[in-house]
Amino acid sequence: MLSKSRQHAESGFTLIELMVVVLIIGILVAIALPTFLGARARAADGAAKANLKNAMTAGVSYYVGNGSFTGFDTPGNADLEDSSIDWLYGGAAQRGRVTIDLAEGEYLVLSSASDPARTFCIAISYAAPAVQIRGGIDGDGATATPLLDLRCTVPTW
Repeated sequence: MLSKSRQHAESGFTLIELMVVVLIIGILVAIALPTFLGARARAADGAAKANLKNAMTAGVSYYVGNGSFTGFDTPGNADLEDSSIDWLYGGAAQRGRVTIDLAEGEYLVLSSASDPARTFCIAISYAAPAVQIRGGIDGDGATATPLLDLRCTVPTW
């Protein structure tokens, strides 16, 4: 049988055991943190893309009713088609908002941002299939065809 002083000396953790636990926790945090931050960015990208697709549906609805996209970029007209979208009539793309970059005749170009570094665009043209969007919204002069996703700045989707 151990004496009381011997039992007391064997209880608890050693400094090395505590350091190993802290090291393991540090490694787990180092692995989990970048994954979490990446998931957050992907979620913001997904929200921006979903807003654009819903906005495009509203734009097509306007086109069907009016025979043209002209006037869709007038304050209030886009809200009549979908009031749940936070519309921006011109200007730089913003997070949580859909910017109407071009709404004229057979052409509609919309953009949205998930953060200042990532902007997404979607365009539609009911004109001839090889007609180019004015100014080449993607910087490469890509042609616009119905529901063509265009690269605005950094990412491709």
